[in-house]
Amino acid sequence: MAYVIADTGTEKQKLYAFDSTSSDGSVPWELVRIENTKYDHDGAILLNAEMLSDLKAKNVAVFESKKSAKSAYHKLGISSCRYVELVLEISHEYKVRNQFGYSS
Repeated sequence: MAYVIADTGTEKQKLYAFDSTSSDGSVPWELVRIENTKYDHDGAILLNAEMLSDLKAKNVAVFESKKSAKSAYHKLGISSCRYVELVLEISHEYKVRNQFGYSS
């Protein structure tokens, strides 16, 4: 699993872009929107090669756990946020196909 930090939990959310390796007390950040974002039924962002490229190009920090995302959140100095899970799109498709009995 992986996580990003967002301003809301809705589909019109913006993600926090910043240098997650910064060791300063205050970390400069900006909100960015990723176009054509797809979500699963739980609100997780479906991750494919294009999405990963967009995240990297816009400097959106990706965290390996919710705990590490929470640690970075405290350095940002913002009042509230959402931790949004990233799910591989192919894993989601596999899960849906198995759940509903689809076959290729």
